[in-house]
Amino acid sequence: MSLPASPPGAPAVPLPAVELSDSGAFLRAGFRDFFRTESAILLKKIVVMPDHVHFIIHVREYLPTHLGRYISRLKTVCTLAVSELPGYPVDTDGNPLHIFEDNYHDRIIRNDSMLETERRYLDDNPRRYLLRKQHPEYFSSPVRITINGEHYSAFGNILLLKDIHPEPAIISRRYTPEHLSRLKAGWEEAARSRKALVSPFISKPEKEIKKAVLESGGRIIEILDNGFPERYKPSGTAFDLCLEGRLLQIAPLVYETSKIPLTRNRALELNATARQIAALAATPAAAGSLRVGPLSPKPPL
Repeated sequence: MSLPASPPGAPAVPLPAVELSDSGAFLRAGFRDFFRTESAILLKKIVVMPDHVHFIIHVREYLPTHLGRYISRLKTVCTLAVSELPGYPVDTDGNPLHIFEDNYHDRIIRNDSMLETERRYLDDNPRRYLLRKQHPEYFSSPVRITINGEHYSAFGNILLLKDIHPEPAIISRRYTPEHLSRLKAGWEEAARSRKALVSPFISKPEKEIKKAVLESGGRIIEILDNGFPERYKPSGTAFDLCLEGRLLQIAPLVYETSKIPLTRNRALELNATARQIAALAATPAAAGSLRVGPLSPKPPL
């Protein structure tokens, strides 16, 4: 199958939205109550999802303690609010169980452009959640993708293939300083506009680009040099990025159990794959060569 898309000229379809359950409504009320009492912090936006919450805050003045202390109190206030519901679970001492997991993920918004990007990201959460529910095969296990007759396995947010920056993040010693400067400006803009940046991220400068893009909230399509093992799930940072929909990993179909050294020729092949994928953004004809399907069927010999 190809990636879903709205037919040209099709009527506008209402965007998916979250209808709050009783617990969701009580939780959102807990947010409102907490920020009414914390004048130093302004709640700018909140989106309550079925299994997580996104919100944007503005710290308006100096905080005497770490922001994490405020988030911890916010979690407690929300737990107490939701625990008012009949049948809410309690521990052996009768205290309500925390509705949140430990810790939280945060990102510093550094300018108006990034703020607007984050607002759009929050607004788009219901749509992306619905897509994950409608297409669990794209988010729970590797799939097979075919580009110009070449077959690969992929894991992560397959929808990133619909919004790719046309210049892969590849740095060559042949690039002039002026050319490299133009490329870096484009990669930075891709991160701000949430277009996916494609690369195997092999060299140290490429790894630094990857780090900067991810820290600014960007998205990446990472080309791997080995296939996915059976029952593959990403770990560490890659796991969080997949949950956030900011990572797609593309790999060979075959998984090699023994580690194979990365040679120069192999690195060139990975770069060529990155360029082929980035070309999907260039023309409708290139994008039309993309096919996505289950990993289990073997490609024709």
